[in-house]
Amino acid sequence: RGAFAVRGDMGRPADIRAAHASTLARAGRIDVLVCNAGISGPPAPFLSMEEGAWAEMLAVNLTGPMLAGQLAARAMAERGE
Repeated sequence: RGAFAVRGDMGRPADIRAAHASTLARAGRIDVLVCNAGISGPPAPFLSMEEGAWAEMLAVNLTGPMLAGQLAARAMAERGE
């Protein structure tokens, strides 16, 4: 038994898929998913925040964990869990 970390960028769906595949190859299954990533965005007032910075913050904080969660949940569901 043990734990290990898989490095990737939660804002990049390709990194999330690669981390998922790497985890399954190394461990054979997924029992727990911890999405311990997040960014706060630029220190800018709301009225001057640029759209790209907003999109990056959403990708890392919301979309990435959702995609990772879907992949992990599908792997668990395939095992009947």
